[in-house]
Amino acid sequence: MNQPAELRKEHWLAVRALFDRLVDLAPAEREAVLAAADAASDVIAEALTLVDASDAAGTFFERPPTRAPVERATASSSDQSLPVGMWLGAFRIEALIGRGGQGEVYRATRADGHSKQVVALRLLRPEAARHFEHFRTEGQIVAGLGHPAIARLVDAGTAPDGRPYLAMEFVDGVAITEFCATLKLDLMARLALFQTVCDAVSYAHRNLIVHRDLKPANVLVTAEGQVKLLDFGVADILTEVGDDTLTQAILTADYAAPEQFEGRHPTTATDVHALGALLFELLVGRPPWQLRNTPFAGALRLIQDNCPQASLAMAQLAETPVPRDRVVGDLDVIIQKAMRYEPEERYGSVAAFSEDLDRYLAFRPVAARAGDTGYRLRRFLRRNRGLLIAATLLVAAMTAGGAGLLWQRQKTVASRQSAMVESQRASAVHDYVTLLVRAAGNTGGPAFATAKRVLDATAAQAQREAGSGTGTILRSLAELYAELDDFTAATTLLQRDITLAQAAGDARALATSRQSLAATSLRLGQIEDAVRELAQAKAYWNTDRALHTGELARAAVIEAGLLRQRGQRDGAIALLRGAITDHTEGVGEKHCEVATLQHNLGVHYLENGALDDAERSFADATRLLDAYGGCRSATGVALLGDRSNLALLRGKTAEAEALIRQAVGQRRALYGPSAALAALQLSLGRMLLASLRVDEGLGVLEEALSFSAALSGEASPTTIVLRQSRAIGLMAKGRDADAAPEIERAISSSGAGFGTGHIYYGLSLAARAQWRLRAGDAVGARRDLDALDDILAKAGPVGTVHTPEARQLRAILDQATKSGP
Repeated sequence: MNQPAELRKEHWLAVRALFDRLVDLAPAEREAVLAAADAASDVIAEALTLVDASDAAGTFFERPPTRAPVERATASSSDQSLPVGMWLGAFRIEALIGRGGQGEVYRATRADGHSKQVVALRLLRPEAARHFEHFRTEGQIVAGLGHPAIARLVDAGTAPDGRPYLAMEFVDGVAITEFCATLKLDLMARLALFQTVCDAVSYAHRNLIVHRDLKPANVLVTAEGQVKLLDFGVADILTEVGDDTLTQAILTADYAAPEQFEGRHPTTATDVHALGALLFELLVGRPPWQLRNTPFAGALRLIQDNCPQASLAMAQLAETPVPRDRVVGDLDVIIQKAMRYEPEERYGSVAAFSEDLDRYLAFRPVAARAGDTGYRLRRFLRRNRGLLIAATLLVAAMTAGGAGLLWQRQKTVASRQSAMVESQRASAVHDYVTLLVRAAGNTGGPAFATAKRVLDATAAQAQREAGSGTGTILRSLAELYAELDDFTAATTLLQRDITLAQAAGDARALATSRQSLAATSLRLGQIEDAVRELAQAKAYWNTDRALHTGELARAAVIEAGLLRQRGQRDGAIALLRGAITDHTEGVGEKHCEVATLQHNLGVHYLENGALDDAERSFADATRLLDAYGGCRSATGVALLGDRSNLALLRGKTAEAEALIRQAVGQRRALYGPSAALAALQLSLGRMLLASLRVDEGLGVLEEALSFSAALSGEASPTTIVLRQSRAIGLMAKGRDADAAPEIERAISSSGAGFGTGHIYYGLSLAARAQWRLRAGDAVGARRDLDALDDILAKAGPVGTVHTPEARQLRAILDQATKSGP
């Protein structure tokens, strides 16, 4: 599908060459050609598909562009099934004047002794026997039409070999485009002829008939200026939508509507599109697409579904039939409305199309301009769906690169190092298990379905029983909360523990809890609190640096995070590298603290764009975690997520997805549903949206949202961005009405929880800007993006992380408002 252009071109040329050899052959002859063909199997398959479509197309009137039917080139006698001079009913065959995929057209004369009448006699070819009933239905269609601008049915019958024929009014005229060019008609005359065509087509529509193949060759004009529409016999009766014989692929690439290439049932909007293409050619002097006689025209049309603007096409031509300045403006938008990709976006009827031309001629505002900006925005978004989704996902955070590092990474809690701390930890775990059993007994056992519910019950019990020796339990519980990304609950426990440590005069316990509180404050964006608590903790660790090597290493991780918040990324990297050196010299490399430092160093490298350095740090962290079995810890899971981000930045999307899926699986197995799991699922879901696997992405996001809101609340960053992301996925599915409430909840929650000047509020506005773009509200979208820019500018270093993505979204808005339909 993503072959280079040259390979696609060679492939299509091969398909076309084989199609040209097969299309006019009888079935037996085709088999012989195929047997001898030196072509790839896919080329043969596509050529046969085109041949089948050609056989079914009913293109009886494929005329060479000559002055009049009597002068058209006569096919060789070997191509016709009726000899000249033969009588068919009351008609004498005079010449073969047309030949298509399944039929022949003869010039014939009826002389019954009273009058002489020339007709165009249409007859199915012998190999088209499967279309006999369809052909008879065509006769019924034409017989029911009685409009002066539609060629009428003269007679119908059956040839001696059983083939049906139709004798149509013979039109001695030329294609409307040739007629206008020969007489050099001005704009007003061309529009007058065109509106006559519209009147005839509108008449057919009122009789529930769609032409389906309107093009210059089927719109003739006689020397007297009389318009005659041909080939209504290939039309579709609207009331017969269930009849497969009436849904054959009747296409002429330059004039067919997109729904015909897509195999959808034609409607009156299909003829509106073809009339728009006809008007384009009458004014510009060439068809809008210029894809005649191209076997793969359908594929090209669906790729290039945006109709060229008539006046722009005229600017590329040395000479045009009418002055370009007469087309610029109203006629441009009239043609574009008629040829819009979506049938429902075109004129509601041919009559409405013609009435808009009347408005143009009367110097009144044309209906095509109403809602035109909104339509152009919607079309732009349809054409650039993947681009806009990807841009908005970047803007809203939780993706690869800097945006994803704002609040998702930098774990600071790790195993204690000294024997004393290990002993305390073992005691805490014992006490924790005791409380867990007690809580289970009090609630009847099955009540705690998730780790979070058990943790909540246990934390409440621990706080009620707070006293001597309870501090270690509270710190352990706070650590578990932090590993579940519930930093608010962790903060509450740590503050309680600080109070207990101060009352007990336990300086070490106080420093430990202050440092943990600094970490949770950093994650909650409470920077001043984090700075204060960390400074007090470090003051104690620095009293004996050799004894407190592990604590200082963890302090370095938090301090690096604070430097990052100030935009001092290089300083953060230098700090972490120094901490790695110090800790390695003190206790050796193979230790979990060094793994944590390497992981966090890799995160900072990643944010700084140093991908090779980040990869080395992540590799070292993975090796060290594996050495002491820590790969399935909270740190190991976080490392998987960051390695996924790195792979995504390197363009290794498959590897990135595999890593984030592994992280999601491990996190779920270790802790069950949690805010941290929801954050990982958010990354996975957004990755799936960006790759346009919208249904799968929405499933992941919706599962995460179902427990994120319950476990961490509406005002948590995870829940806010999940709602933003779900809204983006819903818009990608065209469910804009369902997306709107999600966006408004994200805006409300971020404003209430963080304030209208916070980054999360701004990112929610970015999601609403996309929704407004899709609704055609360019003014509202620009207002939201202006507010986002103001928030980013005031956010300092944190805002600079998102500025490039915000600029990309604004560029999309600017391009959309300037883009044609």
